[in-house]
Amino acid sequence: EKPLPVRVSVSPVVSTLTLNPYPFFSIDWRTDYDPLTKHFLDQNYGVTFRHSKYFASVSDTAIKTAPILTPQSNQIAFGGGYGSANRKGWNFSGTVFYDELLDRRLFDFVNASYNTDCCGFSFQVRNFNLGIRNENQYLFSFQVANIGSFGSLQKQNRQF
Repeated sequence: EKPLPVRVSVSPVVSTLTLNPYPFFSIDWRTDYDPLTKHFLDQNYGVTFRHSKYFASVSDTAIKTAPILTPQSNQIAFGGGYGSANRKGWNFSGTVFYDELLDRRLFDFVNASYNTDCCGFSFQVRNFNLGIRNENQYLFSFQVANIGSFGSLQKQNRQF
């Protein structure tokens, strides 16, 4: 009798490196490495600057897998804003995602929020450009301290 072939199941090695050489500057590198093919599947590089209440970031994500399973992509994200999650008054942020291989803007959003001692609200406009159609979303959330929030903009999707 012939022995059955041995199947090896190996998951990718996921690595994350974050450097904060200065309080206003950080660098992130994230990657997935496939030990079977000995290749990097995807990589993300990001740089973030902060000064007082202002922030800006740039990142590049490259996906290099089998084109049949997942299309190749190289996406650059530019973001920035003013404020923070717990800051009273107006806070603003925005991000644009651009795909170099498709040569088009894929996704962008603008977020505005206003906070007081007891409550606040957030408003977000999103634009998707997936090639087939261009779609806009308008999301809103109202928050009351120590009670909760309601609206179409969920907490995990808010910048502030």
